[in-house]
Amino acid sequence: MGEPNEPRPDQPTAAGSVVDVATKSAAGAAESGMTAAQIALRSLGYTWASPNTILGLCFVPLSLASGGRVRYERGALEVHGGAAKWFLQKVCGGVCAMTLGHVILAVDRAALDHCRNHEHVHMEQYMRWGPFFLPMYGLSSYMCLRKGKNPYLENYFEIEAYGKFPL
Repeated sequence: MGEPNEPRPDQPTAAGSVVDVATKSAAGAAESGMTAAQIALRSLGYTWASPNTILGLCFVPLSLASGGRVRYERGALEVHGGAAKWFLQKVCGGVCAMTLGHVILAVDRAALDHCRNHEHVHMEQYMRWGPFFLPMYGLSSYMCLRKGKNPYLENYFEIEAYGKFPL
């Protein structure tokens, strides 16, 4: 594949991963025929979601060090296996995937492939809600619990994601 010291495409360096995502996203937007205004708005969305993305980026070195994999796909860093799998199974109650800004965590590649479109709806939500997404998601789940509803399936944000891409 390229030079011997060049990182593999599915395993960006920790320092280069943020730059890689921004560069590839801007290049992909330009190639897709987006206008300058659309590219600027998309860039603002990435910036607005960045506090959550930084949280997700914490899983990159942990997952790589524990046998996981990382790759860039459709504007997101996708992390599966290793520490990401442990976190989703042990801390998040066994979910197969979760999005933090522009980082998608999954237990394995098959779960990632199955959930990708649904998780991309959450990426759009992060771009709209920015640093308020996680607190609002939690509040929506809390309100569901108080009303005796399912805090996951009847969460405002999940209703939108399942409405666009049911799993």
